[in-house]
Amino acid sequence: MARQKIKPDAPSDGDGLRTKYAELTRKYAGVVATLERRMNDGVVSRFGWLGLQATGTAFALLRGHSVVLANRRWGQLAVGDGPWRRRSTNNRTKSYPDLNALAVAEARTAVTAESGTVIEVFDRPATDTSLELRFEVAASGETPTVMALATDVTERLRREQELMRTREALLQKEHLRVIGELTASVSHEMGSTLRGMAARLTVLSTDPHTVRRHHAVLHGLMESIHESQRALRRLLAAARAGSLTAGPVGLEEVVSQAISVLQLDGNGEDKLQVRFALPVPPVLATPAELSHLFITLLRNARDAMPSGGQISIRGSRADGYVVVRVADRGSGIPPRVMRRLFEPFFTTKGEEGTGLGLWLAASTMRRLGGSISASNRASGGAVFTLRFRPATSIDGARGALQAPIPDRHPPHRSRRSKKARA
Repeated sequence: MARQKIKPDAPSDGDGLRTKYAELTRKYAGVVATLERRMNDGVVSRFGWLGLQATGTAFALLRGHSVVLANRRWGQLAVGDGPWRRRSTNNRTKSYPDLNALAVAEARTAVTAESGTVIEVFDRPATDTSLELRFEVAASGETPTVMALATDVTERLRREQELMRTREALLQKEHLRVIGELTASVSHEMGSTLRGMAARLTVLSTDPHTVRRHHAVLHGLMESIHESQRALRRLLAAARAGSLTAGPVGLEEVVSQAISVLQLDGNGEDKLQVRFALPVPPVLATPAELSHLFITLLRNARDAMPSGGQISIRGSRADGYVVVRVADRGSGIPPRVMRRLFEPFFTTKGEEGTGLGLWLAASTMRRLGGSISASNRASGGAVFTLRFRPATSIDGARGALQAPIPDRHPPHRSRRSKKARA
């Protein structure tokens, strides 16, 4: 019987499996080591990579000038129409073409920040999206690693803006209500006094001897009483709060009413002229709010010209809006004031000012879907530009443009004032 020779170097089936397993183990260890190096000593392991893939928060890891790792949500946000712009109060308006470029550039600010953390909000107007990005230095060194977390805050910011507009509307309504009550009280007292004076003058007018001697005086006094009563009625109409539901409002009537209220401050030494031409259709607004808005602007313009001058109010149509410009020939608005012009409680009048006039004006325009801005004129003075939605936007119809008409209104005069602009 022949013996079968077995070669000693031929591996058995078990030895082959062990060899393959060892080889796979070495490869797996190499992959793990590579992944750990890329994760920079386990930066991502603190959160769990699977969790980061499933979360709605976008995550990216940045090193140098590139994104070395990003989850699925980051990839979704990185694709789309740009640009991204920083929402900030420091006038830094730089924009970025996409989210990756934004992250690489902004990560440098976290590296140089003392705390190693930077939080900013960025907007993408093309898709009406807002992101809050948090940049945090995960590991320092020659090439620092920065972790970026991006959270979509679009809905949160929208709700905050709606809440702010609601609060502003409530404050405006309360402001108008208080003014209306005070004005009604004063008008009642002064009206009673004027009616008593009119009654006494009527009694004097029944005496033929008194009428013969003082006919002109009696007639002048009665005319003065009637004019004062008309002025009180105009003031009361302007101060009534009414409803804050927007509807069609004619600007000519509102501006005329505001000028009449300004005239109540007159002292007979007027050197102030107000001219207006408003060949525009009705705007979407409320009469009470617009009355207070124009009264504020007219008083500010008057206070900017203590030696007198001219205020012009002009209206036109542009880009689907009704545009009204209120211009004066005063000293203009200093840069330090311009930056804070529409902030609440900011005033240059000292104890005489509340700092709420222009802030309420801006709140009113924002609530009505319009805007207000201020600038200095090249020829001197300041101009406030108001952009209103036309009343035709209520039902989507487009009203016909009215033909421009000449300024048929005589100049109105008001009192000089030595107050500074607020």
